[in-house]
Amino acid sequence: ARGPGEIHRLNDVLAGSGLGRALGEVVATTSFGTIVSVTGDPRAACEVLDRERSANNADACAVALDHRMDAGTDDSTLTHVDVFSFGKIFGHGEVGWSAITELNEVPGKPQWSPPPSQPGRRHVVALLDSYIDPTHEWLRGTTEDPILIDAEKIAGEPWKPVSLPPHVDPTTEKEIGTHSVHGTFIAGVIRTGAPHARLLSVRVMNDRGVGSEVDVLGALQWLDRHRHSNPVDVVLLALGREEGQSESAFNRCLREKIGEQIRALARNGVRVVISAGNCDRMAPDDKKRVKTYPAAYAADHSLVVSVGSGPEHNPDAFSKRGEWVEQWAAGKDAVSIVPYQLRQEDAHPGYVRWSGTSFSAARRAAELADELWQPTGTPDP
Repeated sequence: ARGPGEIHRLNDVLAGSGLGRALGEVVATTSFGTIVSVTGDPRAACEVLDRERSANNADACAVALDHRMDAGTDDSTLTHVDVFSFGKIFGHGEVGWSAITELNEVPGKPQWSPPPSQPGRRHVVALLDSYIDPTHEWLRGTTEDPILIDAEKIAGEPWKPVSLPPHVDPTTEKEIGTHSVHGTFIAGVIRTGAPHARLLSVRVMNDRGVGSEVDVLGALQWLDRHRHSNPVDVVLLALGREEGQSESAFNRCLREKIGEQIRALARNGVRVVISAGNCDRMAPDDKKRVKTYPAAYAADHSLVVSVGSGPEHNPDAFSKRGEWVEQWAAGKDAVSIVPYQLRQEDAHPGYVRWSGTSFSAARRAAELADELWQPTGTPDP
């Protein structure tokens, strides 16, 4: 809704339909509207307001009413649309990773290559993901030459997610969410493939591996501003949601705005890598493969790529596939790092094995960063 007056008017519409005054406190104010909490059934409220808007030929984006889905499962007690992370594959249940038990499975620490002696710079990969643990030895650089930068701690204009509480480090394994390791794991995959690249952590997902589309759009807009004074070379989006997943008109509008912002970054030379998604399936109505967004926007620009898991001629069973999946990389049984708090009996703390198209996309992002690396020569324009 766009201000208190609009919220009051929409509450009148909902009350007249028997849903009461369902729009509550303001959660956040964004560049495109005000996000409000919802009591009762958010989906029913969406349907009523969609009908009201259609009957009055109103702007399709006039109502910023959203509802949340957790990894494709409705949760009517929450109020935003979630995008779910793609580190969990079908059949893994709530926890997708498995412990590393043999010492010979633990990967060697990537070297932090020194900055080029001749003109040049480190290239930056921005990760829109969950929290990344800065204490892991793979991610500890120096104050002058950091490996990992937390966007929420940048001076001047830090990134501020509107739908996530401040991160609190877990003190026991039981406090670690099923996907709290996701961002750290992906950071390790990129460190392995591009050990010279600097990582920019832009937190948009919680420890369950879900995040609001409002935050995803806001993070992309923040990156577009940030890049004017700070380099951003590759953006990795290892997240998404399926096409038509309980979409209201506002949801579609928000999804399209995310696509527009991805294209805007690409037009300015930023490479964007997006995971294709897991749990490949056919739509029941037209028997076509269900697309995942924002991965399906890859066709809109040459610097935007969607990545599935496995070889193209024989994709991994969990990977989505279709004409909108443009590139393929290994995503099965990837080995990488996790927060040290994650300890399992007879396991080596700090390392696990995991499968998913998130890690295919992370490998491709690392390859792009590696291709950009200039240990000598002139800096990028």
